[in-house]
Amino acid sequence: ISTVLTAAGQNLQWFKGTVSGTGLSAITPQTDTSGNFIYYVKGSDINGCVAIENYNVTIHPVPVLSGSDLE
Repeated sequence: ISTVLTAAGQNLQWFKGTVSGTGLSAITPQTDTSGNFIYYVKGSDINGCVAIENYNVTIHPVPVLSGSDLE
């Protein structure tokens, strides 16, 4: 289960992996591949001040159940 990443601020842009190009207005981490992923959010205010923050997201593999686990 995955949810949209959120942040507070103005002019927010989301990126996965690197901050380059045009970001997305919202991003939901994909859960089909396990691993550690870095997402970035970039925001700017009316004075042109820019801030970038990162979110480390860990996706765990889906557990595999066997017949003996169900007893």
